[in-house]
Amino acid sequence: MHLIAAGSVRLGEYKGYGQLLFTEKSLYVLCPNEEANKSIKAGGAIGGLLGVLIGGFIDRRRAQEVPHNFLDDPELSCLTEKEKKSLLTTELLAKVSLDGLLTVKRAGTGFDFFHENGVMVVYREILHRKKIAKFLEEHGVTVDTKLKVKCPGCKRSLKGATEAMIGDTAVCPKCKTEFIIEKKGNQTKDKHEK
Repeated sequence: MHLIAAGSVRLGEYKGYGQLLFTEKSLYVLCPNEEANKSIKAGGAIGGLLGVLIGGFIDRRRAQEVPHNFLDDPELSCLTEKEKKSLLTTELLAKVSLDGLLTVKRAGTGFDFFHENGVMVVYREILHRKKIAKFLEEHGVTVDTKLKVKCPGCKRSLKGATEAMIGDTAVCPKCKTEFIIEKKGNQTKDKHEK
């Protein structure tokens, strides 16, 4: 089982359109290959939408002649020929293992992926969030979701709390009330009420 999700990707120096390819054991971060996408750009500039379509066809034909080492990975044997063809005009930025060393956080319109080996991938796209979260959950990767926390003293909403913070002590910046972050629906319990 695998999942391919397109969106905005940031990894190291690269920032732009990219794709995430999830397999049973790994996350592949892909970006468009500049050399393989020359005809699309030229076709779009000259012939508009029709030029882009023709340029894409030409680029895919050229890409079949160039070896793509990452597509020979045994983990990618589950991909269909159609999916492999769609990945011919991409290049591999990183391969990250979906093991216990991977931390995934929901962030705005997407996810932040942190691996202990130093790889940090930022992915933004609203359309694929539920699919990605479900896929990660099915493969045993926990997604750190945000909590709605209110101060029990002044009822002010506190931002930035996540499920990883459950059980931690928090202090309201406004009224200085100290309380423990708990997940009871969206309620928190005051530390002094015990």
